[in-house]
Amino acid sequence: MLKNNIKYKNTDPAELNQLKNSGEFVALYFSTPECNVCKVVKPQIIDLLSSTDLFNFVDIDSTLTPEAAAQNNIFTAPVLVLYHQGVEFLRQPRIIDLYQIKQKIERILEITRS
Repeated sequence: MLKNNIKYKNTDPAELNQLKNSGEFVALYFSTPECNVCKVVKPQIIDLLSSTDLFNFVDIDSTLTPEAAAQNNIFTAPVLVLYHQGVEFLRQPRIIDLYQIKQKIERILEITRS
C-alpha cells in the first residue's frame, strides 16, 4: 500500500512545491482524461510504488491544473516524476519503463539506507 494515496485535481502549485520539498519520497503522476496509455500504466505504477511503502503518490490531471503541469515542465502525458528530499531523481515521459523505474527506486533506497 502507498504511504498516502493523494488525488490532486486542483493543485495549488505552492502546495505541490511544499509536498515535493517535504523530505519524503514523492511520486507525481501527470495524466489527462483522454490519455488511454495513462489509464493502463497508472495501476502498474501504483503496484510498483506500493512495494516500497514509502511514496506519497500524487495523481495530477494536467487539464484541470495546467499551472502545476507547467511548473514541472510537463508537456505530454503520461509523465512520472519521482522526488526524494526535494530532488528529482527520475522522470519518465510518455513511454513508461517500469523496469528502469524499479532499478532507480532500488538504487535510491540503497543509497539512503547506507
